[in-house]
Amino acid sequence: MAPKRKDRPKRIFRVLATRERLLRTFFPRLRWHFASLCIAFLASCGGGSGGSGSVDTPRAPEPTPEAITPDVGWKVQYYRSGDDLVTPLDGTNITAIFGSDGRLSGSTGCNNYFATYDTTNQSIHIDKIALTKMACSNKTGIMKQEATYVENLNSAAKATMVDNGLILKNSGDETLVSFILALSVSKTECSNFGWGLACTYDHNGVAREYILYVPQSYDGDKAVPLLFNFHGYSSNAEGHHRGRADFRDLAEKENFILVVPQGSLFEGVTHWNVGANKTRQSTADDIGFTKALIEKITSEYKIDSERVYSTGMSNGGYMSYHLACLLSEKIAAIASVTGSMTPTTFDSCSPVHPTSILQIHGTADSSVPYEGANWTLPIDEVLKYWSTYNGCDSLPSVSSLPDQNSDGLVSNVISYSNCRGQVNVQLYKMKGMGHQWPEIEIGSDISAVQVIWSFLSKYTTSMN
Repeated sequence: MAPKRKDRPKRIFRVLATRERLLRTFFPRLRWHFASLCIAFLASCGGGSGGSGSVDTPRAPEPTPEAITPDVGWKVQYYRSGDDLVTPLDGTNITAIFGSDGRLSGSTGCNNYFATYDTTNQSIHIDKIALTKMACSNKTGIMKQEATYVENLNSAAKATMVDNGLILKNSGDETLVSFILALSVSKTECSNFGWGLACTYDHNGVAREYILYVPQSYDGDKAVPLLFNFHGYSSNAEGHHRGRADFRDLAEKENFILVVPQGSLFEGVTHWNVGANKTRQSTADDIGFTKALIEKITSEYKIDSERVYSTGMSNGGYMSYHLACLLSEKIAAIASVTGSMTPTTFDSCSPVHPTSILQIHGTADSSVPYEGANWTLPIDEVLKYWSTYNGCDSLPSVSSLPDQNSDGLVSNVISYSNCRGQVNVQLYKMKGMGHQWPEIEIGSDISAVQVIWSFLSKYTTSMN
């Protein structure tokens, strides 16, 4: 809606009246005045074209001395950009949740952000702002909007609760950001791109992101499998989803739904909390986040709950093992590419059903050494654990892969069979391969995407 438009006043006031009734219903302790809401609404609907427009500074209601209301969702009404106060770009929402634990999280309209904050009376200090690394749309100005909003948070010195929201100001008493209460910030918000739905989801007060790809072949009549695909350490969901680990064509052909979660930030780097050396102090609840996504997606789509699978590269492979151990009741089978198990995962592993395991690993991997290290189990030890747990034959069969890239190096498939519940434990031991996702088109002997789905799709959680 362009700023300063006045052509639909009757409709505006009907909307505001409805909003006031909702606010009184859901937030009876807050003081909501219809006139204040009208001022806030009209100030955010000024003129301009092609994105955010400047607004006239509204007459601020008398401030109240109360602290910031915690654990509720706020949406930016306008923010400072240079000497102007501007509204967010059309089609974007800038949000914030000031947690009672001193954590601040929300969306810049592009990436999610996380920070710490403290308040004393009406003073506020926001620190350690970190951003996720989602590639955003090419909308003109969206990255400038993000940078300006983050700069405003860094400069905030005063926080004032007013009748229609929350205002952050700098030490010179200039308004930096004006928030209004957003009834739906804690709900899932998704943007539809050609490559999938990019969604934000509030998990225990923390804004988390994921990509959901629903194939055109899905019609809702038949229950379909669900595949999780986890990116690696310091990577991101979109790059993983649209890169070599792209399962979209297979999802269309085989009719399964694909979810690609985004790791949260730890010390400024995206990660999955599996107890690895670089993230040992992380408190991210990635098991709970995954479980919540399974339950959410299952409630919205017709999912075969016995055919939920996980795969991932590197840290994403570790996460898949973590799920097989600690969310076993939900996960039918997993496939790890260049990942392994940390001692933390190994020591806490407690699967509840026979579980098929596929590992794809290069013998020249220096990032996650095949032979292991003090922070990661050797691949052979990982295979031994799962083959023993599944009651497989102690001696595996070994077969050679065709030398597709004609490099003279022979890779092997090592399979443990005759397991409980007809599951399988299998290793693709890639001779001379480093830390990479193998695909024939880039010179590998296999296409990992094809191998993974062919393996996983055969198994269910009820194979006892």
